[in-house]
Amino acid sequence: MKARWILEDPAPELPGIVRAIVASWIPRRYHQITTLSMDGKSDLSRLTESIRIGESFKDVQQGKRYFITQIIKCSKDGISHEDDYLSPIYEKEYEILEKAKEGHRMTVDLFAFGKPLPQ
Repeated sequence: MKARWILEDPAPELPGIVRAIVASWIPRRYHQITTLSMDGKSDLSRLTESIRIGESFKDVQQGKRYFITQIIKCSKDGISHEDDYLSPIYEKEYEILEKAKEGHRMTVDLFAFGKPLPQ
């Protein structure tokens, strides 16, 4: 089903790179599509990197830097609950910023027109 409207936010708060809110024709159903920069400083990122390289967690200062596009439920104003971030409807990782921006645009277009999303 085609979206009722799309609100683009090309400069969201950091760590966001781009963001869009997509309104469904079903009343009170909105989705936020956000592409974020993950700096690798979170504990989970550091733990993953320590396992990957075989080093102690305390010796790893930073994990892998990557970009991620997510689709989550939100309000008309783009406000989401913490649980929505923990269980996104869709998620895809990118290693390069330009690919992440392209992937975001493609995700918004496909989702807004009710097309299947890439895996």
